[in-house]
Amino acid sequence: RQMCIRDSYGYLPHVGFVAGVPGHEYSSRWSTPGNPSWVQDGSNDKIWYSEDAYDAWVEGIIDPENEVGNYKTIVYNTVVDIGTDDRSPQDIVFSNDGLTMIVADRTGNKIYDYTLTGGPYCIATASLSFTFIITDQEINVGGIAFNFDGTKMFVIGFTGDDVNIYKLTEAYDLSTASFVEAIILDTKDNIPESITFDHTGMKMFITGNNNDVVRQYQLTEPFGVSTQSFVYALDISGKDNTPTGLQFNFDGTKMFLSGGQNDKIYEYKLTEPYTISTASFVTGLAISGETMPRGFWFDPTGKTMYVVGMQGDDVNAFKLTEPFSLASASQVT
Repeated sequence: RQMCIRDSYGYLPHVGFVAGVPGHEYSSRWSTPGNPSWVQDGSNDKIWYSEDAYDAWVEGIIDPENEVGNYKTIVYNTVVDIGTDDRSPQDIVFSNDGLTMIVADRTGNKIYDYTLTGGPYCIATASLSFTFIITDQEINVGGIAFNFDGTKMFVIGFTGDDVNIYKLTEAYDLSTASFVEAIILDTKDNIPESITFDHTGMKMFITGNNNDVVRQYQLTEPFGVSTQSFVYALDISGKDNTPTGLQFNFDGTKMFLSGGQNDKIYEYKLTEPYTISTASFVTGLAISGETMPRGFWFDPTGKTMYVVGMQGDDVNAFKLTEPFSLASASQVT
């Protein structure tokens, strides 16, 4: 009966009712409650269903259990409103299983923990479970990152020019988080925006829009920020003078950087994995409808990208036909 929005598309396999988002432009003529009569699900107010719409779906179909219905899909949902929960989203992270979404907010300096009740990466079913306030450590939060198992959280921002480290007794559960320490960066930027690590936890990367660079650090122990040593700074001012978010693909041969000057996400190729001194520019993707994109995240397939920014209180999803290739990306609205 319920359906989960995955990879920007809402498929309807063997369902008893048709699910949709009322009013969405791709909901065909079944887009408005009452035309025909939509019923709001009692357990999840984001889900609506209609028996009449289902009848239309299977009309003329001899075997509706195994044959394709009259529409390929009714719902394309790519923008999920996080409303008043977050007024200036800066970064977004998902848990390893895709069932938890974490969003950092500069307004109020809070980090929001959402549970995705509909399944992995089903952002339409996000339900706020906890709000973690970090004003004692940072009053201008920028980026967040986690270690492999979600038991350590790293937060960076304008105040202090340091990395704040938190311990979580339950993975990705911010209600169990407690502050551990703040580590000053050896070579730093007065306006640090984002933080990420390589697949071993032995390399740390930080963007800053004061000097318009991406900085690479070597760590002598995994996620040991206190063991840092500065390696290299990649100047990206030729593309964007307001670097914000930063991510890599899984093997470290591609680097992605969001920028507020041109409202784009940029793709770079690295000839040596996670070695930014070998980076060369590939392409840039304009993020329409979002002023100053900030954090972003790829799902495990590399074929869906989630973006937050300072204009809307929402999470925007993009479909990529080729994994981790921005040239193949499109925002479905």
